[in-house]
Amino acid sequence: MSRETLRVVALVALALGIASCGSRGSRMTAPESEQDSLQDVPVDSQETVMPTDYEERVEELSGPTQRTEAFSDFFFSFLNDRRFQADRVKFPLHLTNVKGEKRTITRGSDFREYFAWPNADEYMLLLSNESQMEHFQNAMDLTEVEVQVIDLKRLTIKGFDFSRAEKQWKLLEGREYIPHGVYYDFLRFYQRFSTDNDFQTQSLARPLVYTMPDPDDERGEITGTLDPEQWPAFRPDLPRDVVSNILFGQNLEQTRQITLVHCGIASGLLDVFTFRLVGERWQLVSFKS
Repeated sequence: MSRETLRVVALVALALGIASCGSRGSRMTAPESEQDSLQDVPVDSQETVMPTDYEERVEELSGPTQRTEAFSDFFFSFLNDRRFQADRVKFPLHLTNVKGEKRTITRGSDFREYFAWPNADEYMLLLSNESQMEHFQNAMDLTEVEVQVIDLKRLTIKGFDFSRAEKQWKLLEGREYIPHGVYYDFLRFYQRFSTDNDFQTQSLARPLVYTMPDPDDERGEITGTLDPEQWPAFRPDLPRDVVSNILFGQNLEQTRQITLVHCGIASGLLDVFTFRLVGERWQLVSFKS
């Protein structure tokens, strides 16, 4: 695919890939050493200007009569425009850490140090099955989304609940929690997979299915297999340490397969990894670039 085509795919994936969160993380107690201090940071006096084509983009995606915001357009502006961000947080904003301690952020304070999105130009999406990609087409019907910032070293999640009311998305609250079930096991596996090359090679299916764009056909793909010794030549940079996820209803606590989509919002990056639980071990069974 061309760079522009991949860029459109990435943008549409984020626009259409987010739906209401059907599964909420439970609050659990963590050791004192794992607590984060929630500190208010003064707002920088320098503010960016909301993109001039934002309203036109909303109308393009939803039609001139409805003007319902696609989450992707909203969230891209939310990440990159401080003025717009302040307008779309419901203050006072209530934050809860893993120990259940609450803190309130008032208007005039900046919560972004707590929000700590890993990279404003990228996002990661975890799916419980590949067919959920089709659900992207229904994104305009979404009313609730949980955006997650995942600390892989501590295996904790900061979940931020967004809701759409009166056709506008707003951040309502944030809470830190420890995932459980299959989701916890996968994140623990992925933390090592993304940082340990030897473990990564040991965790490859034999053979590994690999799909890449057809250089002779802009819309075509070539699918083949890779042996473990070939993997280093094809291995992309993997999200690591602090990563993101967007919950739109997928159940990651009870699944034996997880598809990781790594997209660049403007860079054209699009990598898709499918992991499967084989026995008691996770394996990477397919990779698409």
